[in-house]
Amino acid sequence: MQIKKYEGNYDRSEFYSIMGKYFAEKKYKKEMPYLENRESYTWFLAFTNDKLIGFGSVATFKNKTVLSHSYVEEDHRRQGVWTAINEKRLAHAQKIGNPIEVVTKEPHLKDYWVQNGFSVYRMNGRYYYLRRANDES
Repeated sequence: MQIKKYEGNYDRSEFYSIMGKYFAEKKYKKEMPYLENRESYTWFLAFTNDKLIGFGSVATFKNKTVLSHSYVEEDHRRQGVWTAINEKRLAHAQKIGNPIEVVTKEPHLKDYWVQNGFSVYRMNGRYYYLRRANDES
């Protein structure tokens, strides 16, 4: 598995040729209704045999860094893809120096984040909002 980073002034046409279906197709829009891309996002795309199998992003703001979107194709789940992407996202976020935040509606992911030093600071419906002070700051 290879993980490619898209940050700053990257080739948008290349990025969208790979990621376009996730932003456009009904199947993915239903699963990830909040998926978007902004200037402040850094993307980590995981490939095997030149095929995209998962991705994650980091959003940088003035006073916080958010581990935003993440997704792994169904036939590649439970094989360490998400963990590999997440390790890259977390390392990137730590270098920025802001507190790090993440939002999830999945209890098992909430538990993962808590085990990795995050604390739930708010709940909204089914969503857990977690934050961790940055170890690098």
